[in-house]
Amino acid sequence: MKLFCFPYAGGSATVYQKWNKYLAGSVDLCPVELAGRGVRSRIPLYNDFKKMVEDVFINIKPQILEGSYAFYGHSMGARLSFELANRILESGLSGPKFMFMSGCGAPDFEATRRPYHLLPYDEFKEKVAGLGGMPPEILNNDDIFNYYEPIIRSDFKNLETLTFRASYVPLAIDFVLMHGDQDSIPLANVEAWRNYTSRSCRIETFKGGHFFINYHEEQVTEVIKSVLLGYEV
Repeated sequence: MKLFCFPYAGGSATVYQKWNKYLAGSVDLCPVELAGRGVRSRIPLYNDFKKMVEDVFINIKPQILEGSYAFYGHSMGARLSFELANRILESGLSGPKFMFMSGCGAPDFEATRRPYHLLPYDEFKEKVAGLGGMPPEILNNDDIFNYYEPIIRSDFKNLETLTFRASYVPLAIDFVLMHGDQDSIPLANVEAWRNYTSRSCRIETFKGGHFFINYHEEQVTEVIKSVLLGYEV
């Protein structure tokens, strides 16, 4: 089964390449590259979340026309996978069999913090560092951080200005949610995803903060593999 993986804010498809050593031979790993980074670095960044969804839809459409597939997304990537699944189903195509979402509250979860994309440079950098997903060698090198800063800020802007739709219809897709027990996102907000599926909704809790996936790669991929292989059997 194909597994399309969507990156977190500021991330690229390369963050999932290392999963191949755990999934090769059992799952067809398909990391998705967004505009403005990696092999698509020359393409302008998105200025709207819906444009991000549409761009990804157009790019993966040829790959989802045949065979079963699943989605995995972390943080922004989780919300992207959800909006994309809605877009696919609205187009009349078959949606993913499973959605694995980590580090993300349900769509009706409203953050009470000040939007990150509006923060001045130093405070923005501090908040990004606090999330724990950026290596010190990037944070401690202004030239390198300054390359990533507009990408991260743009992703936060698109996510933080995305308006909630009260018209969401529960998806006939099985959800597998993953949550770090030290993440600032309350577990209750993760559990609220149950309202967005008419199928099963399973929650796996890992030790760690928002970027627990970086420290539990084998365990995270084992959950994914066991679910997908179980389906194909």
